[in-house]
Formats: sequence, C-alpha cells, structure tokens
Amino acid sequence: MAFYTKVIMDEIFGQENFRNWITRKKCNPKNYTHKAFGNISDFILFYTKSSNYVWHRPMEAWTTERAHKEYPYIEPETGRRYKKVPIHAPGLRNGETGKPWRGMVPPPGKHWQYLPATLDEMDARGEIYWSPNGNPRRKVYLDASGGVPVQDIWLEFRDARNQNIHVTGYPTRKIPI
Repeated sequence: MAFYTKVIMDEIFGQENFRNWITRKKCNPKNYTHKAFGNISDFILFYTKSSNYVWHRPMEAWTTERAHKEYPYIEPETGRRYKKVPIHAPGLRNGETGKPWRGMVPPPGKHWQYLPATLDEMDARGEIYWSPNGNPRRKVYLDASGGVPVQDIWLEFRDARNQNIHVTGYPTRKIPI
C-alpha cells in the first residue's frame, strides 16, 4: 500500500516536499508463503510542510571497531585518528577551483573542492596529507565527527512485540523513533 499512500501524500504535501522513503526491517516475516519472499519491510514516508524546515540529522554513536576501520590513521604529533579524502570533486570549473594549485591541476574531469587560498590555509594547519608521490588528501578527524549519520534503511529498530514492550493492541503498531 505504500505506493498508493505516496501518491496521496504527494497530493496533500506536494511532491516537492517528499524527503525520503525509509525502509525498516521487521523482526518477523508476515504473510509468508512458499511462492513468495517473506515480507520483512515496513515503510516510512518522510515529508515536510515546505522547503523551509529544521533538520536535526540523526546520528549513531561510533563503535570502536567501526571508528578504527573508517578512520585508520593516527596523527603522530597529536594522536588524533583520521581518514584521508580527496580534495577534488567531479566537474570542470573555469574559476579559481579549476586552476592549478601548487603547480598541480585537478585530475581530468575534476576541480578542487576548495579555493586555492583555502587549501593553503588547510595545509598550514596540517589538515592536508601529502602522499610520498606528492598527491594531496584532506585529513578528516574522528573527533570532529558527530557520529555515523542514519541512512534510509533501518535494520536496528526492532518490533515492539519482540522487545516485550507494552503493546496497545493495534495490529500494525510501529515503534516510536
């Protein structure tokens, strides 16, 4: 029914105010037959009243294992954990971000993400990693991260029945977020 609901919601809120189609994994398959896949997904349609809305991005806390995997490097001078990310982005630019920086041009079909003056400032602060062959990368630090942003597939939110939470009796009750 989610597809029919989306059409109605588009009429009510406006298609331009649709933000996300969130899929949540249920604990128990419903209406399972041997001639179809088990139904383990619930859907949440996220709309806003207008394009002017407040968004508080939900974040999950970093686990030690995940943080060490995503931020594998440790800065010797500070002990801060970081990862290396490119400082270029797709697309050609004719302005400052398309010009050479420190004698280097961005890779073909790309431009610098930052103005050369900003890249100079980042480098002066020690936020640019220079590979042995002179390839610059930006250091992104774990301690500056607010956590792992929640995406549109939710595998961790469990059904109320399976957590021994009081159930209201409504047959398709959803968990509070």
